[in-house]
Amino acid sequence: MVTLDGEVGVELRWTRSPAGRNLRRFSLIMTVAELLNRGYGGVDPLDLATADLRLAVQEPHAETHEGVREIFRSIP
Repeated sequence: MVTLDGEVGVELRWTRSPAGRNLRRFSLIMTVAELLNRGYGGVDPLDLATADLRLAVQEPHAETHEGVREIFRSIP
């Protein structure tokens, strides 16, 4: 949990280590309101939000420089 723009937010951090490459560090940071306002609906909106968060973590992303953490301000 973090404070972001004066609101309660979440920050997720993860590291990927592709075979034979340097560690790649990422963060996703967004307010809880932004997460809830993405228009999730249906039977279980939390499942849909969780699926988006998983995609953000698992999706291959462009190379980052060694030792640099790439920060996403919302779900890519």
